[in-house]
Amino acid sequence: MTKHIRVRASGGKTTASELGQFSPIFVWLLRDFYLDLTEDNRKITPRDYLELALRPVQGGGKDVAAKNEIRESIRALFPDRECFTLVRPLNNESQLQRLDQIPLDKLRPEFRSGLDALTRFVFERTRPKQMGATIMNGPMLAGITQSFLDALNHGAVPTITSSWQSVEEAECRGAYDAATEEYMSSFDRSKAPEEGALREAHEVAVQKALSVFNASAVGGGSARQKYERQLQTFFRKAFEDYKRNAFMEADMQCTDAIHSMERKLR
Repeated sequence: MTKHIRVRASGGKTTASELGQFSPIFVWLLRDFYLDLTEDNRKITPRDYLELALRPVQGGGKDVAAKNEIRESIRALFPDRECFTLVRPLNNESQLQRLDQIPLDKLRPEFRSGLDALTRFVFERTRPKQMGATIMNGPMLAGITQSFLDALNHGAVPTITSSWQSVEEAECRGAYDAATEEYMSSFDRSKAPEEGALREAHEVAVQKALSVFNASAVGGGSARQKYERQLQTFFRKAFEDYKRNAFMEADMQCTDAIHSMERKLR
């Protein structure tokens, strides 16, 4: 992972601990567990057992170094980790061979209690995938995955922050498009062509458009700020264009009315 993924585009090689902040929970499930969970004549938890298993092995040589490297990688890459143990679900060998046909209530009580603990943990601790404070939706996850794949397929190193910036760019662009559409559809064109009335319609449409933008835009970096500026520019231009056209239309109607009155008077 540290060879093929970077956290930032600049700087040197990414360390395992830097990648760890983006890692999911690491859950190690030990099936058919038969050992006593004790250490130095005291009972320990499965989590304690996992931490003991991840301690460096004493000694020298390549094999020991390789084992310790794996242990250190797991500790660094997965700071949030947990372990669960499950005993054999049945003692009867013949029943084990058709385990899928055995009702759950016929399995060993120790197995069922362990399974309940694991299931409860999964439902309580599972969270939506997120980047920083932003919870990803489907398109965001697809976008960052596509960015990683594009980098890998072109022989480059995927960069988490750069890939996320491209997702932010796409989401903010979509939010900008939706906001401009909302502004145009929300602007009340029945208002009289007077500065005060048109300004009021403009402010109402702006607030609705900003609500749409904020509901979809992600992040708080340069991408969002860029589209926020573009949105304000769009609001000003759209309002000035509409106001100019409305005043021109009103002027033409007034001129036509005067000409009509003049014809009647003559």
